[in-house]
Amino acid sequence: TDDYEKVWVEPAPDGRFDQAVYDEANAIAKQIAKNLSFLDSRFNRTNQMFEMRHGELDEDAIYGLKFNKDVFWEEEEAPGYILDFGILIDESGSMGGRKIRDAQIAGLALALALKDNQHINLFVYGHTANNGGHPLTMFRYFDPMEKGTQNINTMFSIHARSNNADGYAIAHMGDVLATGKAKQKALMVASDGYPFARG
Repeated sequence: TDDYEKVWVEPAPDGRFDQAVYDEANAIAKQIAKNLSFLDSRFNRTNQMFEMRHGELDEDAIYGLKFNKDVFWEEEEAPGYILDFGILIDESGSMGGRKIRDAQIAGLALALALKDNQHINLFVYGHTANNGGHPLTMFRYFDPMEKGTQNINTMFSIHARSNNADGYAIAHMGDVLATGKAKQKALMVASDGYPFARG
């Protein structure tokens, strides 16, 4: 099993555009974006602080100028939320057919919904084992810490490949998410739950 601790990470190539996959993912993305706009409205607020020594003049406080010299107020943005959100897609052979298509649509939908989101950093990786001469290969589809990896065309190259070593791939995703800037982390794994790695 020591071989699987050596992870080969490679940037995912552009895939062939699939209109049906895109349309289905885009419909889901619109619903996700709608839900997130509600979340944004709850968190994107401002704090107003009164009795300040500088800032905007508080006209309501002028009457007390004789007793209180702090007659200004300031407004600043309240701390919002920030999240590093990872999707790990099992690209093993058993994921063929509808399973890999569903995983691809889910990943693409989140990529479309979050591409302009300022609060959620999206990481999308796929993994396979014993493929291309490497015990464990990770495909980097989206990673905000890596320049040039915000291209949704790479999501069309997701497909069922070879074996899988899920535990090691999940452990590596932990390392990937640790590079993110947010304190809050979440990882979603799209898999049929059949690890199979040998050879």
